[in-house]
Amino acid sequence: MEEVAIVAGGLGIRLEEIHEMMPKALLKIESTTILDRIVETMSLALKNNFRLFIAAGIYFEKLSDYVSTQEGTYSKVEVFEAKDWKEGNAATLLALEDVISKEEFILQMSDHLFSPETYRRCVHTENVEAPFVCGEPKKEKLHDYLDLEDATKILAEKDYRIQEIGKTIPKWNYIDMGLFRLTQPVFDTIRSLPKNNKSLSGYVNRWNSEHRFYVSPQPGAIWKDVDTPADFEWAIQLDREGRWV
Repeated sequence: MEEVAIVAGGLGIRLEEIHEMMPKALLKIESTTILDRIVETMSLALKNNFRLFIAAGIYFEKLSDYVSTQEGTYSKVEVFEAKDWKEGNAATLLALEDVISKEEFILQMSDHLFSPETYRRCVHTENVEAPFVCGEPKKEKLHDYLDLEDATKILAEKDYRIQEIGKTIPKWNYIDMGLFRLTQPVFDTIRSLPKNNKSLSGYVNRWNSEHRFYVSPQPGAIWKDVDTPADFEWAIQLDREGRWV
C-alpha cells in the first residue's frame, strides 16, 4: 500500500479574493473541491491502494472538519496539525514524521492537480531512483495554462541528477511538477535546514549536496498548480475537459 503525504500549510494569499479564509484544497471546481479531485486521482492512479496523510497549517480545523464529514475513499484520509507551518512547506511535512511508516512515500502539494495517467506514470517511474521529483521537460511550446514565470525550475544532468532547483535559476531544463517520491531521511535533512527557511527546494539542494536527488522526466504530463485567480480559472476549464478524471 502506498503512503501519500500532502502539505497544506500556506495562507494562499494570491487567492484571497476567491477563497475568503478557506484552504485552497477546499475551493470548488465546478461541483467538487480540489481535494476531492486529488483523492479521486489517487484512487484511480493507485487502484485505491493508498493511505493519505495531510499536514495542515492555519486551516487545520477546516480541513479536518471537511474530511471527517466525507465518506467512501475519504476513509483512507487523515489530517494532522503542522504547528511549524510558518517555517516553510518542508517544515509542514515534519508533522507527518511519526505516521509515515514506509521507507519510500509520495509527496504532493494540496493545490496541484494531475490527470490519473500522469500521476500513475510519475509515481511508478523506473527511470530514476528515489528520492526524485517529477519534472516536465523544457520545450519550445509549453501548455498555455502553465505559469512559467512563477514555476519552480530544475537544472538536471544527462543522468537526471539535479544540479540546481529554484524559481529564478538562469538555466533550466525541467519544470518542477510538485509531485515527489521521497525516502525516510528527508525528515532529518529538513530539520538541518535554517529556521524559518525550511522549503522543499532547500531540502532538495541540501540533500543533493551530499547525495543524489533526481528529476523524473514526464513528457506530455497533464497537471496544474493553483496559485492565482488565473490558475483557478484554468483548473476549472481543464476540469470541464475531463482532464482530472
